[in-house]
Amino acid sequence: MQALLAEPLLQEFPHAPSPFFRKLVACTGTDYCNLALIETKRRANELSKALEQRLGTRRDALSIHWSGCPAGCGNHQAADIGLRGVRANIGGKVIDAVSIYVGGSTRPNATVGEQILEAVPCDEALPDLIGTIIEHFDLFKQVQRDPAAGDRILMVPAGATESLLTEERDLSAWPTRTFTHSASHAEAKSQSAASHIRITEKVCSVEELSRRRFLRVSVLGKQLAIFADGDRIFATDLDCPHAGAPLDRGTIENGRLVCPLHAYCFDLLNGTCDADPRLVLTTYRVFAEGGAVFVDLGQCGSVRANPHADDAVQSLTS
Repeated sequence: MQALLAEPLLQEFPHAPSPFFRKLVACTGTDYCNLALIETKRRANELSKALEQRLGTRRDALSIHWSGCPAGCGNHQAADIGLRGVRANIGGKVIDAVSIYVGGSTRPNATVGEQILEAVPCDEALPDLIGTIIEHFDLFKQVQRDPAAGDRILMVPAGATESLLTEERDLSAWPTRTFTHSASHAEAKSQSAASHIRITEKVCSVEELSRRRFLRVSVLGKQLAIFADGDRIFATDLDCPHAGAPLDRGTIENGRLVCPLHAYCFDLLNGTCDADPRLVLTTYRVFAEGGAVFVDLGQCGSVRANPHADDAVQSLTS
């Protein structure tokens, strides 16, 4: 037995890995996949080693899954902690980042992980942030929306203060955004806060959109496509919900956006697909003001097909 355990292979791949390696999963990432947005395997190893040093190895194993893009080949929503690769604009610089999910499982009565953070930079502070989540994991599995949270924080632990999330990580350097809500903090906690929190972002100028007609923009790590059809403005998610094709390369025909890959057509007001009713493209309210184009991202971190379709379009000349 001792001779077997002394084999060089088992020095690199131990027979009794730490709780942060035992259930570790990572997709192939940018090394071998042209759909991936970030490198995953090296980062997965580095994060797990850092968690060993920070938290020790005497604890139950947690499943930690990495996906390099929204395709989710690493099954990030089926893990205790899931990380999905995104590209984020932080301080004018595009960097590798992850959206973070908690509470997923594939056991009987399986659950889908809930996204709690969006566009967290893949830097040296990431292990501290994940470590904080692990240390308070039971609380994070009961996440609730908090309108007082920071601009990239979508959820906070039930009953916890914002400092719990930020004690190990300084978020002050992240770009600030203005959040508005039509109810008090206390009211928002007792109601569905998602119906009150709005994020409105300037995405381009009217002149630029009039000239180019199709634009790709990034808002809080979310990739959007902005269109001008005649004198009307539309905004949708960038990726086609069918196969992920970039919709800023599509065309507009009779108020429908035609995907450049498979020619699936989506209504620009409500996102419905005429070929497959199960496919819905997320659309957003958009308006022009003072020579600029603004997009209302709606419910922070949980935007669906636009429920206010009649208000979703505004003239370029408004």
